[in-house]
Amino acid sequence: MTTWFDEGSAELYSILLSRRAGITHDTLLLSDLNDNATVYYTNPLRTLSNAQLAQRFWKDPRAQRLPYARGLMYLARVDAQVRAKSDGKRRLDDIVLALVDRQRKGLSHGISDWLDLVRKELGPQAKADLDAMVEGKQLNPYNAFAPCFRFEAFKQRLFYLGFDGTSWSDTQKIVRGVVAGSAAARAGSQDGDVVVDSTELWDLQGDDAKDMVMKVRRHNRELTIRYLPRGATVDSYHWVRATNVPDSVCEF
Repeated sequence: MTTWFDEGSAELYSILLSRRAGITHDTLLLSDLNDNATVYYTNPLRTLSNAQLAQRFWKDPRAQRLPYARGLMYLARVDAQVRAKSDGKRRLDDIVLALVDRQRKGLSHGISDWLDLVRKELGPQAKADLDAMVEGKQLNPYNAFAPCFRFEAFKQRLFYLGFDGTSWSDTQKIVRGVVAGSAAARAGSQDGDVVVDSTELWDLQGDDAKDMVMKVRRHNRELTIRYLPRGATVDSYHWVRATNVPDSVCEF
């Protein structure tokens, strides 16, 4: 299919199926969903189209996790819409299983087939939402995972390394383009620092309270640099547990 679907569905179902099997609990489910929401709303490349992200994928680490989160958020929205339209009788699972069935029968199972299946559930809104997602427009899954979780607005800070992110695409990671006044600069990062070890960028993008810790080599000395890789404050959303809803009605 394509990255947003393949990786987005894998990400979403790894979270949901673990909960359905009783392997994880609602607190972990909430945390995993909100990690993806943080990536989706605080990535500085969030308004780029899927095609533009694909061009940057191997050059810029900020473009690597965003398609996963974008796919998850879009699919969560589709699930909420289908449940609402069918009064809870149908959900995302039904569409995905129909697509899998087509694959098993040797039939086409691409994006056009996905769209046909979603259109049967949602009508013209299906194509409008798919096009918007592909173009990089923000789609909020407002009623996803209701009534157990509520989707609420709040403020977060953009993921911001403070230097050229393409440094991380090199075989040897060498810091370039340190921005004067950034948290990275204030912590002591300098152009030419050779990164020996560091916090995973994948993890940093989903946790706005996690520090970047870099061990760098500079003039035959090893230094440790620590800072919070966050920038300007932006509008964001996350899920919270609805306190007035019993666990017995939570169906994910």
